[in-house]
Amino acid sequence: MKNRRIRNLGVCLGALFLVIVMSISACTPPATQPNGEGDEWGPPIKVGIMGAMKIAPGQDFWKGTSLAAEEINAAGGVVVAGVPREFEVVKYDTNEFASIPDAVNTMEYAITRGKVEFLIGANRSEAVLAMMEIMAEYKVPWLNAPSAPQTVGKVADDYDKYKYFFRVGTVGVDALSRGILATTWMAWDKLSKEIGVDKPNVALLCEKTLGATYVIDLYQAAHEKAGWPIVGRWEVGALATDVTAEMSAIKASGAHIINYMLSGPSGIPYGKAYGELEVPALSIGCNQEAMKTTYWEATGGYCNYDTTIEMIGPCGLSDKTLPFWNNYMAQGSDWGYPGFSSAVGYDSMYIYKDAIERAGTTEADAVVEALEETNWTGVMGQLTFTSNHDTPYGPDACKNISAQWQNGELVPVWPRDWKGYPWEDVWWDKPVTLDGTVEFMIPPRTLEHFSK
Repeated sequence: MKNRRIRNLGVCLGALFLVIVMSISACTPPATQPNGEGDEWGPPIKVGIMGAMKIAPGQDFWKGTSLAAEEINAAGGVVVAGVPREFEVVKYDTNEFASIPDAVNTMEYAITRGKVEFLIGANRSEAVLAMMEIMAEYKVPWLNAPSAPQTVGKVADDYDKYKYFFRVGTVGVDALSRGILATTWMAWDKLSKEIGVDKPNVALLCEKTLGATYVIDLYQAAHEKAGWPIVGRWEVGALATDVTAEMSAIKASGAHIINYMLSGPSGIPYGKAYGELEVPALSIGCNQEAMKTTYWEATGGYCNYDTTIEMIGPCGLSDKTLPFWNNYMAQGSDWGYPGFSSAVGYDSMYIYKDAIERAGTTEADAVVEALEETNWTGVMGQLTFTSNHDTPYGPDACKNISAQWQNGELVPVWPRDWKGYPWEDVWWDKPVTLDGTVEFMIPPRTLEHFSK
């Protein structure tokens, strides 16, 4: 009863924060408007897009899903048992980085009052875990992305209850950390040859969230296995506006590399402090703010050489990647670069379309069964699901990239000569290099500092 009272109280108070910003349906036709071939349209299929809509994670989900909805609707919609139907996507601001109860209440509102049939989005793992209880109660399919492994762990532990949850793409923290670590090994291989050092000192920094802490634990375990010294771990608030103290300490630590994890707005002060303090360490991690075109201006250019994992870039993850990238960039300067939530949201809409059409219905359990059989070529690569509804990751499956800020441009630098996972002694049959990647750049201050 306690949890129910909290949710109900939040719904009453939530009127102040809960805003449905927009609903997109390509032409918003009446249910019986004929299409170009004389068929009649069925009722729209309503998809709730969940996210922190005032910051990058939620904004990117909205951009990716709304773009896909427009494309799908313009191409004839979703054909359900022979009847074309439009996707209607509705934006819900979860406020999840500030308040988990807000996120839970927003999801319940979307389902009970907004009458959404399917869900996409949400980032913060603590919020996602709590929101999964609402999903399970109402049995609504949910394509999520960057949450901690405890989420898909729930599917494994209690399939019948949590089978409606799927984690899409390679921003789940396990795959994400592997991409960051592989990029780190590539960068260190280049730097170590320049400065004649065998094993680097590593500084770890993250925001105080469940998913970020889990990623940092993975970094640390991999580095310790490789014999790379950890000089310290630093934590900042997800909404921090100043990280000068932490970055000053990292600079003084003698670190050759910073591996970090920042999914909230604290990524901007991080990038600014990195250059402003002239920290000599290589900066490689996950920074959702760094995936935006505005990052360079927001940091005053001090973010130069910062490297972040990305879900998407102007390179060959699949034959759909570049068309998506170009279309997204053509939407206007206010859209910026596609963030990883953009790609996840975009592919999720097409995954739903594919599953609903194969199921021949929008009935939740039937769509779940169809989702489990997904084998979809998306903008992130080949998308399938494991038995616990996670996305397989690797050179022949779904992949991510790393991108580096180089003199005002965010350019893909990895996978480039990707040989495997050295810290796990896992190697590919042949190295992987994606078309469109460029050489990783070592900051001049790094070479100057460590060559002394």
